[in-house]
Amino acid sequence: MSGLPPVAPGAVPADVRSAGPQAARSYESDLGFEKLLLSQLLTEALPEESEGGEGEASEPKPVGLPETLAGAISATGGTGIAADLYRTTQA
Repeated sequence: MSGLPPVAPGAVPADVRSAGPQAARSYESDLGFEKLLLSQLLTEALPEESEGGEGEASEPKPVGLPETLAGAISATGGTGIAADLYRTTQA
């Protein structure tokens, strides 16, 4: 992994952007943590592969779905975890 994926400028609140590049990097890091947390939670929430009974095909667990959903959520500003984390670390 080569670092955090790019964050859409609109995902970083205006007050954070106006605080300077260091604040924006800190917030982007917090968004990266939120994305990782969401991805792990979504992975655990998905059901295990069904074993299928006689004559039934098992359904595979969707690969990449948790990461895709977590990425989409964090790209639009996240759930608020990153904002709370940012405010806590800046206090």
